[in-house]
Amino acid sequence: MGATCYRLFDSDHDFDIIGDLDGEVGLYKLQTDAEAAVGFTEDSDLKDDPGFRYTLYCPSDLQLVRKFLETPSAETGVTPLDALLAKKKAIAFGQRLEIDYPDSGYIFVLLGAMTLGCKLSPETLEDMREMFTRSGFMPDALRELDAALNGPKAYNGTPYDFGALGFDELANKPRPVSAGGFVMLNVPSPGGLFAGPDTTQLIAKIKARMSAYKLEKEDREVCGAAECEATKTKADGDLLMCSKCKDRKYCSKDCQVGHWNSHKQVCVKAT
Repeated sequence: MGATCYRLFDSDHDFDIIGDLDGEVGLYKLQTDAEAAVGFTEDSDLKDDPGFRYTLYCPSDLQLVRKFLETPSAETGVTPLDALLAKKKAIAFGQRLEIDYPDSGYIFVLLGAMTLGCKLSPETLEDMREMFTRSGFMPDALRELDAALNGPKAYNGTPYDFGALGFDELANKPRPVSAGGFVMLNVPSPGGLFAGPDTTQLIAKIKARMSAYKLEKEDREVCGAAECEATKTKADGDLLMCSKCKDRKYCSKDCQVGHWNSHKQVCVKAT
């Protein structure tokens, strides 16, 4: 089917990667063992399928899959997820093959973006931030990853909804008509033969914002201005909240105005 839009988890490309990762992390075995326990095997009639879908994306039992991924191995003390992340990171940041398809960085980032809410280390999140803008993601996927990795509504250890559309929603979504009068349901797929929209300007904006994020204070309960540590206004009132992002706070209008040149980079998501 190719790709139905430019978002994450809306292309055969992404689902093929997820399928391979499922096998590497041990979810195929987890599923077949569960099926065997209820008497369902590869020779069974499909009508008897118990419906177990143990996968990194949209599993039938999210909590079971998450527990499996986050349970340390008795032998190594490392979780299956962390072990696979380390393996894919080494490939993505190491010496690439001449033909690197699917893109190693894409695989690493997609593994971290599994939507299950698994705990990711600060180091892994930083590696994902470094890699996602140079791994061939389509424009909407870049925006989704930017939202998930950066800013006030970023990843916080709970299942993250990237908002992938259902097939009916995609089929009924208005699309431009080609010069020949055809309306295509599919769009160019990541890593495919046909190039998608140019993402150069979008990536530049995201990178500029990520640089600005590093200057933002982690503590949201102190004034956001660089040289100010106030926790109250001069009148001893609550800090004033930025009306746009509803996240950064200031002790005065002067502090907010002085910080705006930096904060405006991160106040509104890249478009």
